[in-house]
Amino acid sequence: MSKIAQPDTLAGHFALILAALTAGRSHLVGLAQTEQTQGLAACLRALGAEIDCTGHTWQVTGRGIGGLISPAIPLQVSDDATAACLLAGALAPHDVFAVLAGSGHVPPRVLTLAETCGARIEAASPGALPAAMRGARNALPVTCEMPDALGLATALLAGLGARGLSRITGPDVPELVGLLQMLGADVTAEGTTLVLHGQPELHRATISLPHQTRLIIAVDGPAAAGKGTLARRLASHFALPYLDTGLLYRATGRRVLDAGHDPADHGHAAQAATTLTPEDLARGDLRGPEADRAASAVASIPAVRAALLDFQRNFGARHGAVLDGRDIGTHVFPNAPVKLFVTASPEARGQRRHAELLARGAQADLAEVTAEIIARDHADRTRAAAPMQAADDAVTLDTTEMNAEEALAAALAAITGTATSGG
Repeated sequence: MSKIAQPDTLAGHFALILAALTAGRSHLVGLAQTEQTQGLAACLRALGAEIDCTGHTWQVTGRGIGGLISPAIPLQVSDDATAACLLAGALAPHDVFAVLAGSGHVPPRVLTLAETCGARIEAASPGALPAAMRGARNALPVTCEMPDALGLATALLAGLGARGLSRITGPDVPELVGLLQMLGADVTAEGTTLVLHGQPELHRATISLPHQTRLIIAVDGPAAAGKGTLARRLASHFALPYLDTGLLYRATGRRVLDAGHDPADHGHAAQAATTLTPEDLARGDLRGPEADRAASAVASIPAVRAALLDFQRNFGARHGAVLDGRDIGTHVFPNAPVKLFVTASPEARGQRRHAELLARGAQADLAEVTAEIIARDHADRTRAAAPMQAADDAVTLDTTEMNAEEALAAALAAITGTATSGG
């Protein structure tokens, strides 16, 4: 029996093929290296795409719509019906010859779809593999109704390479439409029918598939290095939830102060950490020197860190996340596929924090602010419980001479494994 991918896997297969149909270099983040994805990647390489993968990040240099080439070897899809169908849809509007090899089958609706475009599929019996496929030289637009997400994705790939408007009726699968629109395809909905303009020039992009692998991006570093701003922008870029883990410690420290106790008191600090509420994280007094000192004090207490650890891990495990803190990559998520350590000189960080305080109307002395930051660094680096340090596999970003835009560009380059001027 052929294996049909689950919806998230279907989106990953679909995105990988779209990247191969894009003119230029695209990146996929969050696509797991499974037997299925590796097999599909091998097929796309045989069709002319260049594909490299490190961890959960894929770099794909595509051929452009109409640019696939006839493979010199059979395309091995094994029993992966998802790959067989999607490849048939992508090849149908291309003037190429290919053999789909494996033990699965191509459903009748996909055979009909290919014939509608002007392609031919020949096999010992209808739909059986291996099958020889000759794509259309001048593919006709697609007008069809598909009962499921796989059929819809296959028809969309066929319509991309066809001339004119394709009209495809099927289930509501916003992930597929979103991927097409992200890459520049002109696709709109008319009720349950998608109208797709064929033969667009797809634009290269960085595509995040966070629900496939629950992508975790760990952003660590000292105070005022810019990690919070960077983490929020990365979360927006990759459509991931964001957690400023420092707020957990700030809120804990503030609750201890409100109760009239010393934040360094283990018992009171642990009690505050275990009773935090969402409202505590929304307080307006979690910034400033007093909150900084209290956060640093409670963060050095093992019982506090243990109480807040599950909160952080549960937050990231639900749908993936970008988390910033001081021990995300070393302690909270030591196996995160993406780790950044953001730093800057004490002088630069002092100036940034001083400017933040003045902007909030607070009275602040630059020398005192810088001294506070240096003291916080020492406390964070020397504490016994999860001290602040860069993970061995983290990429270090020194933002001393960077603005927010430059820091984001450097981080994205590090995540996708390319130079900022590449591709």
